[in-house]
Amino acid sequence: MRNPRRIVWVELAAMQQVNAQCQTVSARSMQHTGVASVSEACALVAAGPQGKLIVPRCSMSGVTCAVAEGDI
Repeated sequence: MRNPRRIVWVELAAMQQVNAQCQTVSARSMQHTGVASVSEACALVAAGPQGKLIVPRCSMSGVTCAVAEGDI
């Protein structure tokens, strides 16, 4: 059984590799990282090579998240 509390560190280079799969674009994210959406890119990378975005970037009260599912 997978550990749902596992922390996955995501490198900028890995986010850049999945950038084209991001569904939304954040001007702030583009300015600081060159990635369309850090939350979407992180979700995709953490989900693994077959990862698919199932909830695009959403923000509330200064917190941004996205959800992807995959094989990891």
